[in-house]
Amino acid sequence: MAYNPRQSLMRAVEYQIEDTADLENVMTQGAEAGHTGFIYTEDLIDFFETNKNHIFHVLEEEAQKAGMTSPEYLASLGMGFHDYESFCTLMSWFSLEVMAVEYME
Repeated sequence: MAYNPRQSLMRAVEYQIEDTADLENVMTQGAEAGHTGFIYTEDLIDFFETNKNHIFHVLEEEAQKAGMTSPEYLASLGMGFHDYESFCTLMSWFSLEVMAVEYME
């Protein structure tokens, strides 16, 4: 079976959020509203570090779809980062929001 970063990231998000019904709330409220498994900095860092390969693959795919580079795409999200913790937060919330859209489709 071929590696599918989107499926791997979806499984990771579903596991982290615990209740997939909350993914609908992510779409209306955004990740920063606070959702189980994606609230505390230590959880966001752990999620990113565990899933960074999947996250970077999906980020690259999303950037290509938008006709941008990955850094341009991250900047377009309007969520800056200034240190490692805020970068992990950005990448974890990016994962949550992109997977919420896919889950609801």
